[in-house]
Amino acid sequence: MEKIYNCLNRLGHISTKQFQIALDRFNLGKLIQVEPVRLGFFEQNVFLYTTKGNYVLRGSPLHSWQFPKEVFFSKLLHEKTEAPIPWPYLHDPMNDIFGWDYVIMPLMPGISLISKQLKLKRNFEDNKAIAWAMGRALYDLHELKWSYSGIFDRVNYNIQAVDYKDWFISSIYYTISITKKMNDSDIDWVMTQISKYHEAIENNFQPCFVMMDFGEHNVVATNNDGKWHISGIFDYMPAYFGDGEADFSRIISSYIDEYPEIVPLFLDSYIKNSNFRPNFEERFILYMLKDRLLIWQHGQNNCKHGIWWDKDITFKEWIQKYIRLDWRH
Repeated sequence: MEKIYNCLNRLGHISTKQFQIALDRFNLGKLIQVEPVRLGFFEQNVFLYTTKGNYVLRGSPLHSWQFPKEVFFSKLLHEKTEAPIPWPYLHDPMNDIFGWDYVIMPLMPGISLISKQLKLKRNFEDNKAIAWAMGRALYDLHELKWSYSGIFDRVNYNIQAVDYKDWFISSIYYTISITKKMNDSDIDWVMTQISKYHEAIENNFQPCFVMMDFGEHNVVATNNDGKWHISGIFDYMPAYFGDGEADFSRIISSYIDEYPEIVPLFLDSYIKNSNFRPNFEERFILYMLKDRLLIWQHGQNNCKHGIWWDKDITFKEWIQKYIRLDWRH
């Protein structure tokens, strides 16, 4: 019997017949159960349980290039690293089923680390073990190296080389230009930080995959007798090739908000397999500056849930706790 599912605002109402047609395109079995995914800002995902396995259907792309870009990076990560990447990442570019193109990938084992159920149960030992597992997972992602810094070419679906320092600094300027609720004092302060620390941003490093949105919100994990393991990492839409240190900002800021005591454990896990280059602290401030600008811009400009910090605070005031670096001591 055909059933219509309300797959939240972005995907809308979808019938079992439509899901089955999509599954048939890739020979993925007969549909048994549908479960809309309620975690995440963009509501693009639906779990599909079939006679051949468990899958995630991801649809209604935010941009025409979103899914080709995610396929591109998923393939490289799957082939070149040990990171737990959903693969195969199957893209149907046709829009005849849903009105938009979609991808289907395996549903990775584990639980979302941001689920309310888990957050209520997590204790300090869990937090430490998860931080250590996250450090290792990020190191695994960064094992995907590239011969030059570059961004995804949205026309030709390959990597376009950039001068990393120029591109990075320009991206800060651009984010300021489109961000609401930044006063002149905020902007002057940002410009001062760029002037003070820009020499720490250099091009003399081994470019690697930079996820740009690495954090507990984009992974699932398993727990075997207290031993946490990251079992799935997803969402590569913002990714590029550049300085892996830029990936510390998003996850460290979230730990500063919720579990500041585990920040050193996360970094220790990562650094166990690597080394920080000279002037790390100066770069960290600029990388955090850009990351917080992106979050500020998202919250102030277009977050349907509204901002989740004091609406009367200025950007300069808001960012201070993220750039203090006292967690290093």
